[in-house]
Amino acid sequence: SSGINAEYGEAPLYFDVHPDTLDHMDKYTLVSQPWFVKEFMSASHFTRHPSTGDSYNYIYVTGLDKGVLSGVQPHFQMVRFTTDITGQTATEVVGTIPSPLDDMRIIHSMGVTEDYVILPRLSLRVK
Repeated sequence: SSGINAEYGEAPLYFDVHPDTLDHMDKYTLVSQPWFVKEFMSASHFTRHPSTGDSYNYIYVTGLDKGVLSGVQPHFQMVRFTTDITGQTATEVVGTIPSPLDDMRIIHSMGVTEDYVILPRLSLRVK
């Protein structure tokens, strides 16, 4: 499968890289968030869909006001990266998982099957 070749760390900054030379080809963001939403943390490794080649990752988001006025509660957003008909990177939030700030987990990588995105919930927590 083709798909997007991305390089990243545990922060929501993404670069498309050439598969042979590893040259940076494009820098892009996940999804458009309102100004009062803070994105941070993502898996260190994208996971590819086994048949489509689409890439999946998550971002952890919360309201800057911790949801008091904005109503934005902390949660993981599961994001699909694909290529549109023009060859440009397209992103789509395909699901969310609520996760309060006092129970936020650092998740290094995740899984994808034909039908599911799997976000493991391990015992390592940010306190």
